[in-house]
Amino acid sequence: MTDFDALNIHQPIVWDDSPTVLDVTITKGESYYVGTGGPEFVEAVVHKLGLPPPLKSSLSPFRSQLFTDEPNASDWQDKWQIAWSLLLEYGSPLKVPTIAKEPLGIDATDETYNDQHKHWLLDAVPCRVLADFADDASAKAAAKAIGGTTRVGARPKQGRRLEIVAGPIPLDAPEPVLKRGNAAVALLRRAGGVTNLREKPASD
Repeated sequence: MTDFDALNIHQPIVWDDSPTVLDVTITKGESYYVGTGGPEFVEAVVHKLGLPPPLKSSLSPFRSQLFTDEPNASDWQDKWQIAWSLLLEYGSPLKVPTIAKEPLGIDATDETYNDQHKHWLLDAVPCRVLADFADDASAKAAAKAIGGTTRVGARPKQGRRLEIVAGPIPLDAPEPVLKRGNAAVALLRRAGGVTNLREKPASD
Protein backbone atom coordinates (compact mmCIF):
# COMPACT_ATOMS: atom_id res chain seq x y z
CA MET A 1 0.00 0.00 0.00
CA THR A 2 1.18 3.54 -0.78
CA ASP A 3 -0.28 6.94 0.10
CA PHE A 4 -1.66 7.18 -3.42
CA ASP A 5 -3.57 3.91 -3.72
CA ALA A 6 -7.22 4.55 -4.45
CA LEU A 7 -8.45 1.49 -2.57
CA ASN A 8 -7.11 -1.38 -0.48
CA ILE A 9 -7.60 -5.14 -0.91
CA HIS A 10 -7.51 -7.43 2.11
CA GLN A 11 -6.74 -11.13 2.40
CA PRO A 12 -9.45 -13.18 0.64
CA ILE A 13 -11.44 -15.44 2.96
CA VAL A 14 -13.03 -18.78 2.14
CA TRP A 15 -15.94 -19.36 4.51
CA ASP A 16 -16.49 -22.99 5.50
CA ASP A 17 -20.11 -22.87 4.28
CA SER A 18 -19.12 -21.52 0.82
CA PRO A 19 -15.95 -23.36 -0.32
CA THR A 20 -16.14 -22.18 -3.96
CA VAL A 21 -16.58 -18.47 -3.12
CA LEU A 22 -13.81 -16.01 -2.26
CA ASP A 23 -14.82 -13.14 0.01
CA VAL A 24 -12.52 -10.20 -0.78
CA THR A 25 -12.75 -7.14 1.46
CA ILE A 26 -12.14 -3.72 -0.12
CA THR A 27 -11.49 -0.67 2.07
CA LYS A 28 -10.94 3.01 1.46
CA GLY A 29 -7.57 4.37 0.44
CA GLU A 30 -7.31 7.80 -1.13
CA SER A 31 -10.74 7.16 -2.61
CA TYR A 32 -14.10 5.76 -1.53
CA TYR A 33 -15.46 5.39 -5.08
CA VAL A 34 -17.12 2.00 -4.83
CA GLY A 35 -20.58 1.33 -6.18
CA THR A 36 -22.12 -2.00 -7.13
CA GLY A 37 -19.01 -3.65 -8.57
CA GLY A 38 -18.75 -2.94 -12.29
CA PRO A 39 -17.02 -5.46 -14.58
CA GLU A 40 -13.94 -3.28 -15.13
CA PHE A 41 -13.44 -2.82 -11.38
CA VAL A 42 -13.94 -6.52 -10.64
CA GLU A 43 -11.49 -7.40 -13.41
CA ALA A 44 -8.90 -5.04 -11.90
CA VAL A 45 -9.22 -6.64 -8.44
CA VAL A 46 -9.10 -10.17 -9.84
CA HIS A 47 -6.02 -9.31 -11.91
CA LYS A 48 -4.31 -7.70 -8.91
CA LEU A 49 -4.82 -10.90 -6.92
CA GLY A 50 -3.65 -13.10 -9.79
CA LEU A 51 -6.94 -14.98 -9.93
CA PRO A 52 -8.79 -16.44 -12.92
CA PRO A 53 -12.02 -14.72 -13.99
CA PRO A 54 -14.92 -15.73 -11.71
CA LEU A 55 -18.14 -17.27 -12.96
CA LYS A 56 -20.06 -14.59 -11.10
CA SER A 57 -19.36 -11.69 -8.79
CA SER A 58 -21.31 -9.45 -6.44
CA LEU A 59 -20.35 -6.52 -4.24
CA SER A 60 -22.03 -5.06 -1.16
CA PRO A 61 -21.07 -2.66 1.66
CA PHE A 62 -20.74 -3.54 5.32
CA ARG A 63 -19.28 -2.02 8.47
CA SER A 64 -16.72 -3.68 10.72
CA GLN A 65 -14.31 -2.81 13.49
CA LEU A 66 -11.59 -5.07 12.06
CA PHE A 67 -10.28 -2.75 9.35
CA THR A 68 -10.58 0.69 10.95
CA ASP A 69 -7.56 2.92 11.56
CA GLU A 70 -9.42 4.44 14.54
CA PRO A 71 -10.62 1.58 16.77
CA ASN A 72 -11.18 3.96 19.70
CA ALA A 73 -12.87 6.75 17.74
CA SER A 74 -15.83 8.53 19.33
CA ASP A 75 -17.60 8.77 15.97
CA TRP A 76 -19.24 5.40 15.32
CA GLN A 77 -18.79 5.70 11.55
CA ASP A 78 -15.04 5.95 12.09
CA LYS A 79 -14.93 3.10 14.63
CA TRP A 80 -17.15 0.87 12.48
CA GLN A 81 -15.48 1.67 9.18
CA ILE A 82 -17.19 1.13 5.86
CA ALA A 83 -15.86 -1.71 3.75
CA TRP A 84 -17.10 -3.67 0.76
CA SER A 85 -17.39 -7.42 0.33
CA LEU A 86 -16.58 -8.59 -3.19
CA LEU A 87 -17.78 -12.17 -3.60
CA LEU A 88 -16.08 -14.10 -6.41
CA GLU A 89 -17.86 -17.32 -7.30
CA TYR A 90 -16.01 -20.22 -8.94
CA GLY A 91 -17.17 -23.65 -10.07
CA SER A 92 -14.86 -25.47 -7.68
CA PRO A 93 -12.45 -24.65 -4.83
CA LEU A 94 -9.23 -23.02 -5.95
CA LYS A 95 -5.91 -22.04 -4.44
CA VAL A 96 -6.40 -18.79 -2.57
CA PRO A 97 -3.72 -16.12 -3.02
CA THR A 98 -1.96 -14.98 0.12
CA ILE A 99 -1.38 -11.26 0.65
CA ALA A 100 1.98 -11.19 2.40
CA LYS A 101 1.64 -7.61 3.62
CA GLU A 102 -1.96 -6.57 4.14
CA PRO A 103 -3.55 -4.51 2.72
CA LEU A 104 -2.68 -4.63 -0.96
CA GLY A 105 -3.17 -1.26 -2.63
CA ILE A 106 -4.89 -0.91 -5.97
CA ASP A 107 -5.08 2.16 -8.17
CA ALA A 108 -8.60 1.52 -9.42
CA THR A 109 -12.10 2.78 -8.68
CA ASP A 110 -15.51 1.34 -9.43
CA GLU A 111 -17.07 2.67 -12.63
CA THR A 112 -20.57 2.20 -11.18
CA TYR A 113 -20.00 4.72 -8.37
CA ASN A 114 -22.31 7.75 -8.16
CA ASP A 115 -23.50 10.10 -5.40
CA GLN A 116 -26.04 7.62 -4.04
CA HIS A 117 -23.13 5.36 -3.07
CA LYS A 118 -21.50 7.90 -0.70
CA HIS A 119 -20.73 5.66 2.24
CA TRP A 120 -21.84 8.09 4.95
CA LEU A 121 -25.32 8.11 3.39
CA LEU A 122 -25.76 4.34 3.18
CA ASP A 123 -28.56 3.16 5.47
CA ALA A 124 -29.04 -0.27 7.09
CA VAL A 125 -25.54 -1.48 6.21
CA PRO A 126 -24.77 -4.84 7.89
CA CYS A 127 -22.61 -4.72 11.00
CA ARG A 128 -20.12 -7.61 10.73
CA VAL A 129 -18.08 -8.30 13.86
CA LEU A 130 -14.88 -10.03 12.72
CA ALA A 131 -11.96 -11.52 14.61
CA ASP A 132 -8.92 -13.55 13.59
CA PHE A 133 -7.70 -16.60 15.51
CA ALA A 134 -4.47 -18.55 15.27
CA ASP A 135 -6.13 -21.90 14.58
CA ASP A 136 -9.40 -23.67 13.90
CA ALA A 137 -9.84 -24.96 17.44
CA SER A 138 -9.59 -21.47 18.94
CA ALA A 139 -12.05 -19.99 16.45
CA LYS A 140 -14.62 -22.75 16.94
CA ALA A 141 -14.27 -22.64 20.70
CA ALA A 142 -14.99 -18.90 20.61
CA ALA A 143 -17.98 -19.45 18.33
CA LYS A 144 -19.39 -22.08 20.69
CA ALA A 145 -18.89 -19.87 23.74
CA ILE A 146 -20.57 -16.87 22.12
CA GLY A 147 -23.47 -18.79 20.58
CA GLY A 148 -25.93 -17.30 18.12
CA THR A 149 -25.27 -17.07 14.40
CA THR A 150 -21.58 -17.29 13.62
CA ARG A 151 -19.45 -18.60 10.78
CA VAL A 152 -15.80 -19.49 10.43
CA GLY A 153 -13.53 -19.10 7.43
CA ALA A 154 -9.95 -19.70 6.37
CA ARG A 155 -7.18 -17.13 5.99
CA PRO A 156 -4.62 -19.14 3.99
CA LYS A 157 -1.42 -19.58 6.04
CA GLN A 158 -2.79 -17.00 8.49
CA GLY A 159 -5.24 -18.83 10.72
CA ARG A 160 -9.02 -18.60 10.89
CA ARG A 161 -11.59 -15.79 10.88
CA LEU A 162 -14.81 -15.74 12.90
CA GLU A 163 -17.81 -13.61 11.95
CA ILE A 164 -20.85 -12.50 13.92
CA VAL A 165 -23.47 -10.35 12.17
CA ALA A 166 -24.95 -7.92 14.71
CA GLY A 167 -27.61 -6.70 12.27
CA PRO A 168 -28.14 -3.77 9.88
CA ILE A 169 -27.19 -0.34 11.24
CA PRO A 170 -29.98 2.26 10.74
CA LEU A 171 -28.52 5.75 10.39
CA ASP A 172 -31.32 7.31 12.43
CA ALA A 173 -30.90 4.96 15.39
CA PRO A 174 -27.60 3.04 15.28
CA GLU A 175 -27.13 2.58 19.04
CA PRO A 176 -28.86 -0.81 19.63
CA VAL A 177 -26.91 -2.56 16.86
CA LEU A 178 -23.65 -0.89 17.85
CA LYS A 179 -24.20 -1.98 21.46
CA ARG A 180 -24.53 -5.59 20.31
CA GLY A 181 -21.50 -5.17 18.07
CA ASN A 182 -19.32 -3.71 20.81
CA ALA A 183 -20.35 -6.48 23.20
CA ALA A 184 -19.43 -9.11 20.60
CA VAL A 185 -16.04 -7.46 20.03
CA ALA A 186 -15.32 -7.61 23.77
CA LEU A 187 -16.28 -11.30 23.89
CA LEU A 188 -14.09 -12.17 20.92
CA ARG A 189 -11.16 -10.26 22.39
CA ARG A 190 -11.49 -12.12 25.68
CA ALA A 191 -11.58 -15.37 23.71
CA GLY A 192 -8.16 -14.53 22.24
CA GLY A 193 -9.26 -13.11 18.90
CA VAL A 194 -7.56 -10.23 17.08
CA THR A 195 -10.38 -7.72 16.63
CA ASN A 196 -8.48 -5.01 14.75
CA LEU A 197 -5.77 -5.48 12.11
CA ARG A 198 -3.67 -2.76 13.77
CA GLU A 199 -3.14 -5.19 16.66
CA LYS A 200 -1.22 -7.60 14.44
CA PRO A 201 2.59 -7.57 14.27
CA ALA A 202 4.03 -5.16 11.71
CA SER A 203 5.57 -8.10 9.85
CA ASP A 204 2.09 -9.53 9.03
